[in-house]
Amino acid sequence: MKKGGIGKILLKARKIIDSHGAANEEEAARQTEYFRKNEHRMRYGRYRKEHLFIGSGVVEAGCRTVIGQRLKKSGMFWSQPGAQNVIDLRSALLGEHFDADRDCLTARRVA
Repeated sequence: MKKGGIGKILLKARKIIDSHGAANEEEAARQTEYFRKNEHRMRYGRYRKEHLFIGSGVVEAGCRTVIGQRLKKSGMFWSQPGAQNVIDLRSALLGEHFDADRDCLTARRVA
């Protein structure tokens, strides 16, 4: 997968299922269908050549930084709408697109 060989994986899976069967043929079909439908998202070889991250660690760390540092301070309690407003503002500010999002953020907060 890291080299971008989803098609090869699907072919091999199909051969194994055809020759050996599967304990749960329906589940095997569901899982291979998932890879087939999402193959365009799994171009890991290309992503790595472009020096892009392919794991979730960078996104998870970003969420901890953007959201956790502001919403999880000692003694803080938030309603869901209040927390969402803070998340929207922090994302716009830290993503350096606050001015572009200002009208949208204002309209949402009022609504």
